[in-house]
Amino acid sequence: MDGRVPMFYMIGLLQRERDRDPKESRHSMVRFAEPLLDMFGVPHARLEGPDDVHLIPEYYRLSRERRGPTAVLVGLETI
Repeated sequence: MDGRVPMFYMIGLLQRERDRDPKESRHSMVRFAEPLLDMFGVPHARLEGPDDVHLIPEYYRLSRERRGPTAVLVGLETI
């Protein structure tokens, strides 16, 4: 992060439960993904359906503009 390298991550929230907010998941990686990104100051968004696909190019561009990491969390089907 200190190296100012633009990185764009697409992170799969494997085993995400449809009926729960990720922060209430019984699976630790789903539950901790957003708080960890927040702790490190990484801008992120949830990709949870077809209406969210526009977030991919937006966060890719943001990583270039800020010269640092950004992430899109893929939790639910997008098609």
